[in-house]
Order: sequence, then structure tokens, then C-alpha cells
Amino acid sequence: MEKKLAFIAVICIIAAVAAGVLAFVLTQKAEFEVSNLRYSPSKVFVGENVTISVDVKNVGNAEGSYDATLTIEGSDVETKTVRLAPGEEKTIYFTVSLEEEGNYTVKVGDETLTLTVYPKLFEGAFLEYKVEGMALIFPISGTIRFEIIEVTEENYTVSMTPTGIPFLKPETRTYRFGEVMLSNLTIEDMEYVGEEYISTSLGTRKVLHYYYENTTETGTTKSDYYIDKDTGLPLLMQSEGTGFWLKIEISDTNLEWLKR
Repeated sequence: MEKKLAFIAVICIIAAVAAGVLAFVLTQKAEFEVSNLRYSPSKVFVGENVTISVDVKNVGNAEGSYDATLTIEGSDVETKTVRLAPGEEKTIYFTVSLEEEGNYTVKVGDETLTLTVYPKLFEGAFLEYKVEGMALIFPISGTIRFEIIEVTEENYTVSMTPTGIPFLKPETRTYRFGEVMLSNLTIEDMEYVGEEYISTSLGTRKVLHYYYENTTETGTTKSDYYIDKDTGLPLLMQSEGTGFWLKIEISDTNLEWLKR
């Protein structure tokens, strides 16, 4: 009788343990917390890549996967899946480019923010260039200021004001997008040299280096243009020919993205 009671007791203990284990297993669940939705750079311009990031943490007691869906203006843009152990946290990154200016509502999980996209060129923007060189024995030193007075889908119009450069007069010019300011050339007119970094007074920028050579009866003029890769704006132009050399380099602007 005692053996039978002992056996029953053992069975009860095993059943209780099994029930406890089963209850523990059944209550194991991954739960996720989404936080710290943000974007970089801090100021975003039309056509510029922007990185949107968010932190995801598993606050549950089991390993699991979370599908993070980036939504912009109510439309799903991209979904990324992350697998996390209990207590583990990871950052998920998305890269997008927005082609129109305006305010965009961005959402991942329950996190929401407003992303403002600014135009790259706008009325009232200016670019100022430092000019130095030599023509025969006469030094050249001054500035050229371009102020944008109109922007359309196809071109932009600038008011050019030279200072200290006798062979230039104030005038208004309209450039097509793709046409190089400081010249009447387009990218297609030039020989592509390569991609490189240059240091200017605004900081270090990645540029596309182009070369142009023009031969006339008076001699050959050789010019190097360094065009900002992101915008197509000239940052540096160096030219030399028979009896002269010229350097035009950007020195100031209110286009803040050019200073990054």
C-alpha cells in the first residue's frame, strides 16, 4: 500500500512539473517596442538620400522576429525583418529619396514624425565666388556673386554681379539644368576626368572633374571644372592659356546643404 501511495505521489509530482513546464512554455512570447524614430541629415533637400532609422527592442521573454514597415504619407515603402533575443535591441535603417518639396508624415510601428523636404535651389539663394588670376602682366582679383531670381522645372535665372573685375559687367543669365554656371558649356561639351574630393572654404565636397580645351587662332585655352556631385553647381574652375591664368572658387552661399 505504501509503495502504491509513493508511486501515486511521484506521478502527481511529475504531472505538476509537466503542467508547470507546459504553462511556462505557453506563456513564452516575444513582444516588441519601437522607439526613437529619426532621420539624417537634419535638413533634407529634393532628390537627396535621407536615412530613416528606428530602434526595436524585444521586451518579451522569448526570441522572435519583428517586421518593421516604413510608411510615408500612408503608403508602405519598405519592410525589414529583425530577429531579437529577449532584451535585445537593434537599430533598423531605411534609405529613401523624395523628389518633391513639402512635409511628409513618416511612420514605423507606432512611431511618427514629420519630414520636411526643401528645394535645392530657391529664389533668393546666392553663390559667391572668389576670382584671382593674371592677364599678361595685370593681376585679376575680385568676386562674382550669383543671386537666383527665378527657378522653373527646366532652368534657373541668376543675377550676376562682379566686383573688382573690369572685363565683366553685371548681367542676368538663364541656365538650363545641366548647363554649367560660370560658362556657356554643358556637361556633354566636356571631357570627364573622374570623381574626387576637393577642399573649399565651405568644407570638403565630392566633385566631378571635367576638362575642356578650346583652340583658336590666338592659342589654346585649357580649363578644369569641378562640379558638385550632388547638385551640378560649379565649385571651382581653373583656366589657363596664352598670357593668362584664372581661378574662380566658391567662397560663400546661403545654400546650407553646400556647407555640410
